Amino acid sequence: LPFWLRRCGIECCSVALPFLRGPRPCSAMRALVFAWAAAACAAASRVQRQKPARLLIDTDMSTDVDDVLAIAIAHQLEETHEAEVLGVVHNTGLDGGVGAVSVINRHYGRDDVPLGAYKGRFNDPTVDPDPWVRKNAAGPYVAELLRKFPSPVRNRSQVPDALTTYRRLLAAQAQRSVTIVSIGFFGNLAELLASGPDEHSPLSGRALVEHAVQELVVMGGRFPDSGLGKYEWNFGGGCEYDSPRCPWTPQWTKEVVDTWPAAVPMTFSGAEVGERVL
Repeated sequence: LPFWLRRCGIECCSVALPFLRGPRPCSAMRALVFAWAAAACAAASRVQRQKPARLLIDTDMSTDVDDVLAIAIAHQLEETHEAEVLGVVHNTGLDGGVGAVSVINRHYGRDDVPLGAYKGRFNDPTVDPDPWVRKNAAGPYVAELLRKFPSPVRNRSQVPDALTTYRRLLAAQAQRSVTIVSIGFFGNLAELLASGPDEHSPLSGRALVEHAVQELVVMGGRFPDSGLGKYEWNFGGGCEYDSPRCPWTPQWTKEVVDTWPAAVPMTFSGAEVGERVL
């Protein structure tokens, strides 16, 4: 195994495994966990002997518990001075998703981490007419985290929209200094790339990314092909899988991949990474 994956298995999983106590998670879930851990450790290990990786995390904390582990791993990397969490944005319409992020931040003493949230109807079980979304999009753990643990943020009405958080944070960073870690859907990034100048920066979204971002690390896809259905979940899911009623995520994925600045590397950690570990 490459160094960063060995490190992930030895150190990052010491953080992740306590969260997996109880009923054994399904293979797909564990694949997601290890794929994200691989992405996070890859981002941090590239600079571990230099300065900490400066992470801006884009998460779909909702249906699957891998995002809980993702945020925990990021904070643990911060505690070992291998990463700095600049901010976290949430990318589905689940109202309490960003509240669950806030719960985890508080556990690590990081109430100060800037947050943002997608404000549209995609994957919002209270308004989306898709039966799959109404039944499944809330997931099994977000409401429980909010019920059992305190946090300064409880829902998305308490934070700026994700685009505002992205542009404000990126505008304040040095050139090529930020690693964006995408562990969910691409809606926020598609909106960022399409954005124009605002009060935070005179640059367009693409120009702002090209200025501030050194790399995009993505947990998504399955290589060399999707294998199951037309799309891997983060690239085409979020509603009834492969359904004509699910147009958002494939379009967002295409927009990000097609319009991402060529000068900024994109690294993909596909589902097959976790499957090979397991």
